[in-house]
Amino acid sequence: MKVAVVSKSDVRGGGASAVAADVTRYLQKFGHTAVHFNADDDSQHPIYGGAGPVIRALKNLEGKRGYRDHNPFELLSSTVRSLRQDFDIVHMHDLSTTLSHEAVNWISQKTPVLWTLHDCSPFTAGCLYPTNCTQFQSTCEFCPQLGNWPMQTRKNRVKTLHTRRKKLQQENVHFSAPSRWMIEQYKSAGWPADKAHFITNGVDLEGFRLRNVSEMRKKHDIPDDGRPVYLFSASHLGDSRKGPNKVAEIARIMEDKDPVIVLVGRYSELAADLFEGLSVVHAGFVKDQETRAELYSLCDTAFVFSEEENCPLIVLECLASGTPIAGFANGGIPELVDNGVTGILTKNKIEPIVEFLRELTPEKLTDIRKSCREAATSGHNYEDICNSYIKLYQQILGGTVSGASQPATAGA
Repeated sequence: MKVAVVSKSDVRGGGASAVAADVTRYLQKFGHTAVHFNADDDSQHPIYGGAGPVIRALKNLEGKRGYRDHNPFELLSSTVRSLRQDFDIVHMHDLSTTLSHEAVNWISQKTPVLWTLHDCSPFTAGCLYPTNCTQFQSTCEFCPQLGNWPMQTRKNRVKTLHTRRKKLQQENVHFSAPSRWMIEQYKSAGWPADKAHFITNGVDLEGFRLRNVSEMRKKHDIPDDGRPVYLFSASHLGDSRKGPNKVAEIARIMEDKDPVIVLVGRYSELAADLFEGLSVVHAGFVKDQETRAELYSLCDTAFVFSEEENCPLIVLECLASGTPIAGFANGGIPELVDNGVTGILTKNKIEPIVEFLRELTPEKLTDIRKSCREAATSGHNYEDICNSYIKLYQQILGGTVSGASQPATAGA
């Protein structure tokens, strides 16, 4: 097969774009022709090509008017136009601010599209996660997230955006999602259930693996003196939606243990205030996978307190590294963590988490690390996941595609 994989960024973008890069790599490994197109001009396959400056200028102007990802300016690019004539199928990933629904519609009229739902934006007016807003289940009237990325405008056009996006329900566009929670969000918006398929995310099991903890701590200048070492990772460490305040609160409750907190992400004045007085090692925003893998493996527990998550790579990467997860049972996270076996999840309460951490002896941690690794290898092997995508491509191309609960899927 010839597969075009499309995302906002390349592997350096992390998250959804990293998944797109990995899927491309494994498709090539299995002998298929796969090309990863993205909006980074310095990538190997920039999707805008020479038309990039004009397309970005038009999309920026459109966004200021309130029409985010509304008109298909991307079709000015010969690369985008080639997607529906040079490939058998187009596999799309994170597209916010990169491709409009109209461009997806145009491509799908000749070449089938599989769109992996890394967030809710394909079936909302554009917001990534609606949080407590349920307007997307009928018709968006006013978006409480206006002004925030990717809805960076104060002009309320969300009704038009939401209505126009629903046109994709009638086109040759299928969807996959790495969590069953995301599929339920998609279905609650009234989108066709028979076009949604569950295929979880994978993890690089060679890069993220069990390592010698003492050696890793020495290499990265992390104290190895018996104090617990915790991980908190977020693109922006002060992002309240990721729960940095909960991390700081737990660390202060456990001040008798003097825990060391390894922070991976962009620092800020807010983060500095939150973690003031605590034993913190700030690693910065780490793009290099090997460095991230080493940092994850040297920690005793990783905190995940997100308000809403789909199938976060940080959880899979930590599990593969043998690091248990502690956090809140929100979104698709409970599908990844076996409570009491590979970590602990609660309904927004930190007291059970503190108890878990206090009872985490070196002996228990050794057993848990093994369980974490087993969970990652048994459910998130990229070869199995890529095979599931290939099977789904074949079903879509052959007109025999099945619904979300059918055996064409790969599960956790």
